Amino acid sequence: MNKLIANLSIIVASFLPLTAAWTSSPLQGELSGFRVVLDDKRQERLVAADTAEPGDIIEYHLEYHNTTGQAVEGVVVTGPVPANTFYVDGSGAGGVQHRQTVSVDGGASFESEPVKRVVQKPNGVREEIILPPSDYTHLQWLLQSPVAGGERIVFRYRVQVR
Repeated sequence: MNKLIANLSIIVASFLPLTAAWTSSPLQGELSGFRVVLDDKRQERLVAADTAEPGDIIEYHLEYHNTTGQAVEGVVVTGPVPANTFYVDGSGAGGVQHRQTVSVDGGASFESEPVKRVVQKPNGVREEIILPPSDYTHLQWLLQSPVAGGERIVFRYRVQVR
């Protein structure tokens, strides 16, 4: 079976409207966003994210469908943390075996969590700090196994509106 190599990247200039689709690769993808609300019983529900207010939680779904009859390997999925939002710690998830990395520099580079930096304090002492998830600009999932022909995969993460 021939294997295709795919490097998928999602770049969204703003988070509204919250549905986008693209089809220029062996995997068809769709980005959808939902506002997380609590019902009367304090259970979470996802509703259309037509608008968002400061403090709202938005859950993104990145869904891919392998439209070919061949396995696709080397898949990398990247999701943005839109301007005026911040990543909700621990909310990234994928429906397949993957390794998640994050970017703090606009997607130029990615690294594993926790993201550490060495800073110099005013007294000259150098100290290692852990950057908070609110500094993340992108999330990335590196798939550890091929996406079979016809298979659907979904990745999820949440952001909070500033």
